[in-house]
Amino acid sequence: MYISLNTIVSTIPIYISLLIFVISWVLILIISPVDTPNRPFTDTMKKAAKRRVLILFIGDSVFTFFSFLLHWNKVIYSNVLSLTVCMTGLYAGYILNSLKLHKFINK
Repeated sequence: MYISLNTIVSTIPIYISLLIFVISWVLILIISPVDTPNRPFTDTMKKAAKRRVLILFIGDSVFTFFSFLLHWNKVIYSNVLSLTVCMTGLYAGYILNSLKLHKFINK
């Protein structure tokens, strides 16, 4: 499925892909980290996780910037697709936890 989606995503213009990249990262930075009811974060753990997310954001942004400069469009498309999948999973977990739907799904 990922390979099929990657061929579809590669037909999108590179500037639109970079816009999707920025939007995905902004949405991830807004709600990360997402804890679970079984293992909630302490304040120290939240700060450490937020710091790790910021480090990943900076590293991924630098990598994507250099990929753009070097015209490595396939790398950018794969990165954008992976980031979008991660963002979708993060928001699914956030919605699941905030609506307390995990009780119904686990039964």
